[in-house]
Amino acid sequence: MSEFSSLIAKQPREGLSDGKKEFLRSLGSSQDSLEIFQPDHIVISDTVTSEELNKKIEIVRELCWVFEFFNQEDLDYPSSWNDLAYNIIEVLCENLRPLRGEWIWRDAEGALDQPRWILQTNYRLLASQMLKALAEILTFVYPDIDRVDFLRVVKSSAIFLNSDWPWSSKDASKTASKLLEFLPSELLDFTNINSDILKKEITPIFKSSRVPKVSGAGRFSIDSDLPMSLQTKIDAEHSKWTSSNPEAAPLFLYIITTSEESFLIENWSLIVPATMLILGDANPNYKAIGAECIHSLISKVNIRFLNITGLLPLFWDSLVGCLSYLPLGMSNITIDESIRLLDIAYDDLILLASIRARLPEFVKSASLRRTQSEDIDLDDKIIERRKSRLLDLILINGIYMTFDVCGDKVELARLLISKINIIVTEMGIFSIKHLKSYHCL
Repeated sequence: MSEFSSLIAKQPREGLSDGKKEFLRSLGSSQDSLEIFQPDHIVISDTVTSEELNKKIEIVRELCWVFEFFNQEDLDYPSSWNDLAYNIIEVLCENLRPLRGEWIWRDAEGALDQPRWILQTNYRLLASQMLKALAEILTFVYPDIDRVDFLRVVKSSAIFLNSDWPWSSKDASKTASKLLEFLPSELLDFTNINSDILKKEITPIFKSSRVPKVSGAGRFSIDSDLPMSLQTKIDAEHSKWTSSNPEAAPLFLYIITTSEESFLIENWSLIVPATMLILGDANPNYKAIGAECIHSLISKVNIRFLNITGLLPLFWDSLVGCLSYLPLGMSNITIDESIRLLDIAYDDLILLASIRARLPEFVKSASLRRTQSEDIDLDDKIIERRKSRLLDLILINGIYMTFDVCGDKVELARLLISKINIIVTEMGIFSIKHLKSYHCL
């Protein structure tokens, strides 16, 4: 055991001892940087155990303390320290990915005693520490940060941005957000980064999957005999992407939310299948991510292009299907999962109602849709009337039906009432016919 390793073993959990600080100062003027840390100590295998994760947590916590100390000291470290730092950054980024296997998304009854839940809990603690260590090491190399592989750092941070995701936490989410803000914007080319992630990470995961009614160009297809619904035929090796690549959905969401309209249109044929497959997953948590992707797409992409694709009715039908994910009877869906999905699904449908109301009636002919896109300006009264009809469908087939079966669930009822208020405002004078129903609620 090296002198450094001996100090680690004796180190109290709350920070670095004075003796260790002096030892680190002495290393600052030496060439012994390779004694400080062996990167393979934090490599996470597919068969990692909870006990092994606990050990790695202590190692990474120590690593974070060490580089935090370096950043506070005004020492002239040898170049070998930077080389080690870049090596550690690479290893951290490589291992900042969710564990393989199906994730438990909630602490359901009995979950706390399951080995998988314990494994997930330890992983969340490790991931949070790894992100903090990554932030400290990036600070350490900042004068030469242009040597950092920004693509790796962005990928590793993006999948932890939402604390609701089971591999993340509030601490991890906060650190990941700060990491992305920390990266120098003048050195980042997000278009190329997002393009690399989409084409090299996301597309291979979904390339063998097929979405009915969507052509290879990402447009509505009239050649399919399958019904216009979100049913998919997925090759066996790709049917378990939520187990083999659970980070695909949040990473894809990051691409969609950070990309400009031009990028989305240019890569439309790759974006639409992935979006629909994530939205089509049976897990309501992944469906919610898919619905968020839809929201970004229809918010950013111009109405003329959306009209040409012919996909708006398919988006609509798929989102309406999300409204049935309710915490009923033998359903495994929790209140929180239902609320998370319904919240974004209703917002999407309300936005889609405004968009579709401004377009001619949907036609199957792609050439006719292109002709219509040249002149889609309709009379304001016609637009408002058509929008009110679509909003009627949301109220009658969505909110009212949900109230009938789940009206006793306070949190869900609160969400539905908030959506009714939005819809009534959007409908204007056409909402009068719903006043009686609204009053009864």
